Amino acid sequence: MGAPYTGISLFSGGGTVEAALRDAVEFVGAVEFAPDIADWYAKVHGDHVIVNDVAAVDYRPFAGVDYLHASPSCKKASIANSDRGETEQDMSAGAAVERCLREVHPRFFTLENVRGYMKFDAYKRIKATLTEIGYRWHEGVYNAADFAGCQTRIRLYLRAWRKDEPLPLLVPTGRDRVKLVKSAVIGGLFSAPLLPWRGWYEGVEDLLPTCPESKFADWQKKRLMTVSATTYKGMPRAYIVRDDNAGQEWGKQFRDDSEPVFTQSASSGGRAYLVSSTEMRDELRVRAANEPAWAQTIGGGRNTRDRASLENGRVVAMTTRCLARFQGLPDWYELPTKNSLASTIIGNGVEAHLQRAVTASLLQGGTQ
Repeated sequence: MGAPYTGISLFSGGGTVEAALRDAVEFVGAVEFAPDIADWYAKVHGDHVIVNDVAAVDYRPFAGVDYLHASPSCKKASIANSDRGETEQDMSAGAAVERCLREVHPRFFTLENVRGYMKFDAYKRIKATLTEIGYRWHEGVYNAADFAGCQTRIRLYLRAWRKDEPLPLLVPTGRDRVKLVKSAVIGGLFSAPLLPWRGWYEGVEDLLPTCPESKFADWQKKRLMTVSATTYKGMPRAYIVRDDNAGQEWGKQFRDDSEPVFTQSASSGGRAYLVSSTEMRDELRVRAANEPAWAQTIGGGRNTRDRASLENGRVVAMTTRCLARFQGLPDWYELPTKNSLASTIIGNGVEAHLQRAVTASLLQGGTQ
């Protein structure tokens, strides 16, 4: 591949980290437990993937690679999971990350997870191990929309580097429109100019003509009519709306075409539609183009559908390729034809723009 750095990834999934960093890191090893997902990784990235539990792998053959990335399971740390809480499996996975750090001793390390992972003892032990074996580290919670992504995926990132490496600088490129205006009014808060958040419509506009036709349920039409009548200066050319409850009249969220899309989740079933939405059971809330978008993660077992209501009256269903675009995955990344597998890989993966920015901050160095 000719990339300047070598790397390995733990909890690799379908290799979304590898897709995000294709030009910067040549991955020579990966570990994924699920055979079907590992098979897809091998199809896309090569046969260097190890199908096993991370706790059972010997990492010494990878000693000296430049970069290590880990994305432990976030199911028990997600606020969307009512049964959340650290388990023995989480502790075992964290211990495997610690051992990999000791055996490989890479120049750079990143860990990605949901914000709730910060409370896990496994995470605290990983940070303690980094300090013990000679690394400096920095943790932060970042929004993919601030780094040119077209969805508001908020994730914890731990960045670590050897003490002899320069301090990494991680600078956002975008900001939500309301905060941009406020920053300008008080004289600006950043030395570098920031751009408005990218909208979901921009991310998939070229795909919409090929999206399959769909339709709204009667109760959804009534809500859309209400929103259209109350929206300032009329209805935008498109709404992306998530239906989280498959027929219930609550749990909906609106986003117009200039706002980032909802966070994609593994349980979305590969189907997305533009419908009506709200976060409250008895209240319909609409966010306009200059309002901050909110993120949403769907719990297991519920069918998530996103539909797009377009200016020409079409209602179309989002495809798995649209979902991949929302995650920032490049079009060269081939998706499984089985929608459930494709949406699992997409939903459990990293947002590519944010991953690139985080990793580049380490590889390029700088001053914080």
